[in-house]
Amino acid sequence: MGNQSSQPLSKDLECSKFIHFLPTEIREWSFAFKAIYPDGRMSLKDFIDFFSSLFPFGKVEPFCTRMFQNINISQAKEVELSELLIAFTILLKGSTFERLRWLFRFYDDDKDGFVSRDELEKGFDIINLMVSNSMMSEIPSKFLVDEIFSSLQNQSGFLTFNDFEILAQENSDNFKKISFFYD
Repeated sequence: MGNQSSQPLSKDLECSKFIHFLPTEIREWSFAFKAIYPDGRMSLKDFIDFFSSLFPFGKVEPFCTRMFQNINISQAKEVELSELLIAFTILLKGSTFERLRWLFRFYDDDKDGFVSRDELEKGFDIINLMVSNSMMSEIPSKFLVDEIFSSLQNQSGFLTFNDFEILAQENSDNFKKISFFYD
């Protein structure tokens, strides 16, 4: 009524997909996102630029590329706000299982359902590159990965999701070091 424009039903349905946030929050983020990205899509370059502003002294490109691949459900060259909101919802408000699953997918670079020593080491290294001025960068990744793999009963040389769950349940210091967005 008056100068207020009513939200179309489809917008309300869109907001209802993200039950962990208020519809007003989703609408505000949507308006802000569309103000910056009028076509409603964010490219990898845009993603890198955004993270570069958050981590000006780190090397963000490898992390952003990996993160972008995980967020980009449609596997297009750009991500939509809904894809960002799905990742945001999982990482900040998701269940322990959802967040752990997402973290596992982050490390499983080739998406074969297993995390190799190399994938774990490389994933940890790209996080370190991004946060290069923190204590985290002092941890040698090879040592950390060797510690993680030697702690497992499964000595196959790769982590299954079940192994990942066991590491999380044990809540070891080493698991904490590889688990950003997970508590």
